[in-house]
Amino acid sequence: MRYLGLLLTILLVGPIWSQTDDKEQLKAIYDASLTQGKSYTWLNYLSNQIGGRLTGSVQAEQAVEYTKQKL
Repeated sequence: MRYLGLLLTILLVGPIWSQTDDKEQLKAIYDASLTQGKSYTWLNYLSNQIGGRLTGSVQAEQAVEYTKQKL
């Protein structure tokens, strides 16, 4: 009976240790997206090169085409 209790404890506590690995991996992905990502480059182009985009405007169409090319 003691072994069953020990086994259950190990099985229930085991996932707690793996949670830190998830946090570390998520932090690494987050850091990489901020330092190596292209989102700021895309945002800069959409905001400063194409400019404001009202619905149906030429700038809106340019933004759509630019986004299609990038994705």
